[in-house]
Amino acid sequence: MLVAVVALDFGAAALLKALGRFSPAYYTAQQSARQYRRPDPMLHHVLIPNVDFDWAVWGSQRYRIRTNSLGFKDRSSRDVALQPDRPRLIFIGDSFTEGVGFEYDDTAVGRVDRALAARGVEVLNAAVGSYS
Repeated sequence: MLVAVVALDFGAAALLKALGRFSPAYYTAQQSARQYRRPDPMLHHVLIPNVDFDWAVWGSQRYRIRTNSLGFKDRSSRDVALQPDRPRLIFIGDSFTEGVGFEYDDTAVGRVDRALAARGVEVLNAAVGSYS
């Protein structure tokens, strides 16, 4: 019985890992951050453009992070035109503005985005943790 349980456990873990849905308990915030943050010679660190990562870690929380083509936290991985075709509001700040630990829609910027979408205003979140 013990052998069957262990085999089933390892089999399930292998399947989840193959599907990209497995994060071991020892997956640290630093290991997680390497998937969506990178060093930068001018700014020290930036968010990597066009990322869709399910296992961002902040404390004991895990959340999904997506970045757009500019390397800004966003609702989805999408291309953002350099020249806007409508009014654009850009938020710049640190981890509070980035919304570390929260998915985009649950951040303050995400809520402003949702409120201004009906007025045709594009909202971008250029904040990155520790940019204070």
